[in-house]
Amino acid sequence: MIQNTAEIVIAVLSLLVLLRSLPPLARLLRDPDIRASTLALAALIIGGVVGDMEILRGTSVFKLAYAAFFVLLMLFSLARRRRQMAPPASLAPVLLITLVWAWLFGVNIVQNEFFTGVGELLMRFAPGAIWLIFLFSWKHSPVTREQLSPLAMIAVSIPGLMTPFISDAWRACDEYKCGVFDGMLKGPYISENYLSQQVVVALLLWLFTYGLRKSLLPLLLSIAWLLATESRTSQYTLLVALGLALIISMVDRRRDGAPGIVGRLTLTALALTFFVIAFRLAMTALPTDFSGRGRIWSRALEAVSENSIGGLGVDRWAYLQSSGLVSQLYQHSLYIFVYFGGGVIGLILLFLWVRQSLVSTAMFEKRLAPAAAFGTAFLMLGLLEVVSNPMALDGTLWIALSLFAVPNGILTGSTKNNRQTTKFSDQSEHSESSEETTLR
Repeated sequence: MIQNTAEIVIAVLSLLVLLRSLPPLARLLRDPDIRASTLALAALIIGGVVGDMEILRGTSVFKLAYAAFFVLLMLFSLARRRRQMAPPASLAPVLLITLVWAWLFGVNIVQNEFFTGVGELLMRFAPGAIWLIFLFSWKHSPVTREQLSPLAMIAVSIPGLMTPFISDAWRACDEYKCGVFDGMLKGPYISENYLSQQVVVALLLWLFTYGLRKSLLPLLLSIAWLLATESRTSQYTLLVALGLALIISMVDRRRDGAPGIVGRLTLTALALTFFVIAFRLAMTALPTDFSGRGRIWSRALEAVSENSIGGLGVDRWAYLQSSGLVSQLYQHSLYIFVYFGGGVIGLILLFLWVRQSLVSTAMFEKRLAPAAAFGTAFLMLGLLEVVSNPMALDGTLWIALSLFAVPNGILTGSTKNNRQTTKFSDQSEHSESSEETTLR
C-alpha cells in the first residue's frame, strides 16, 4: 500500500513538473535561431533516457535512430546563419571530452581483436560523432542551461508517469539497504541508481536557471524520487553540491569580475580531490564495502595492471566477464571505468576535461558557485557510478553537458551582450530575497 501511494505521488508530481517545463521549452522553440538545436537536444536527452528503459535496453536501432536525428537537426542548425554570440564560449571543454572519447575508442579497437562487428563499431562511434557535432557547432550554438533545464525535467518526468503502470517497479530490500517505502523504486530501469543521478543533475540545472522561487515542484519531485529510490550516493551528492554552492556564494558575493588564480586553483583542487578519493576507495575497500563495489574495483585494478598506462579498452570487461575473471556488474565508478578502458592516459584526459570545464564555466560566468556545484555533483556521483559514459550512446551522455553549458540568455533574445548574460534569471527577479539569489 505504501509503495502504491509513493508511485501515485511521484506520478502526480511528474505530471505537474512536465506541465511546468513546457512553457520555457515553448519559448525556446519560438526562437528560429535555436529551434533546431533545441529539438536536437530533446532527441538526445529524452531519447537517451527512454532508450535506457528495460523495455528498450539493448535495442541498438532505437539508440542509433535518435542519435541520427540529433545529428541531422544539428547539421540543419549549422546550415542556418546564426547571430554572433559575445563573448564566445570556450571550445576547450568540448575538445577535451572529444579527446577522452577518441582515446578510449582507439584503445578499445587496438586492444580487443574481437571488437569487429559493424553494429558494435557504430555504437561506440556514435558518441564521438555527437561530440564532434558539438565541437563544430559550439562557437555558433553552445548548449545553454536554459535549453538543458526543461528537457532534463521532462526526461525525469516521463518514467515518473509510467511508474504506477509497471508491475515490477520496486526492488526488494537486500543486505545492503532498504528504503523508507520497504523497497527501492527503480521504475522502468534495471537499477534505482540510474534515475536518481539524473534527478540530481536535472534539479541543479533547474535551480541555477530559474531560482528557488520557481523550483518548488521540481524540488518536491526530486525529493520524492530520492526517497523512493533510496540512492544514498545521490542523496548525499545533492546535499553536498548545494551546501558547497551556498558557502562559495556567501564568500564570493562581494567579488566582481572573473575568478583569479585562487578561484582557478580551487576548482582544480576540487577535481583533483575527487580523483584521489576515488582511487583511495578502490584500493582500500573491502570486498563487501559500498554494496559490494569493493570486490568489483579490486578485480578491475588487478586486471588492468597488465597495461596500466594505456588501458585494456572498455570492451575487454565483457570478455573478462565471460571468463569469470571480473564481476558480472559493470565497474560502478567513472574513474575505474576510464582507468580500465584508457589507463593512466585516459585518466589524465578525464581530469583535464573536468578541470577545464569547471574553469571555463567560472570564467565565462564570473562566478565560482555554479561550476563548483555541477562539478561536485558530477565527480561525487562518479565515485560509485559511471555517471556519464563517454563511450556509450545512452541516457547519461547529456549529463556531461551540465559541466560546461553556458549561462542563460546567450542565444535567445532574453539578454543582450552585457553582464546580464551571466545571470540565472530575468531582470525582474533581481528583487528576490538574498536567500534565493544565493544559489543563482
